[in-house]
Amino acid sequence: MSTDQSSYTLSQPITLDGTVSQVIPLTPVVYKVYTPNGTMIYQGNLFPDTQGHFTTYSQYQSHSSASGIVINSINPIYGKYTITASYGTAKTTVSFTLVSQQAQTTPLLISTDKQVYGLGNTVQISGRTQLAGLQNSGLSPSLEIIQSSTATATRGGVPTNFRH
Repeated sequence: MSTDQSSYTLSQPITLDGTVSQVIPLTPVVYKVYTPNGTMIYQGNLFPDTQGHFTTYSQYQSHSSASGIVINSINPIYGKYTITASYGTAKTTVSFTLVSQQAQTTPLLISTDKQVYGLGNTVQISGRTQLAGLQNSGLSPSLEIIQSSTATATRGGVPTNFRH
């Protein structure tokens, strides 16, 4: 048995995946999830398919947290979680780490496709974060465009979507 990643942030689904060597009819793999302080917080059953494969991933729910185990975001405990599984007389253990979500505290790096534009030209703006591994879910930066001329200066806010 394994998890799809070694560490997760809150609201990230944790996918269990594994194989049993011999399928026992009508017998589930029973798994339990324990916090870093040893408290069991989740328990579930997974039935292996005819080839012995089992998983918490569901292609029909891949867009939702229901397609894996999700750690409750109310008073989360960060650190190393343990998952135990048993099937017949076989037992196994796997672990993962729950880490706090990284926050973008440094400026975004943005650039334009040209340095000078004429009236009516399209400006292409691209950007990226300086934080490695930042997940962009929920990231909604805003961009302020300042146009200036010798007569007036205009400011306007434009919502944007950046991809890391």
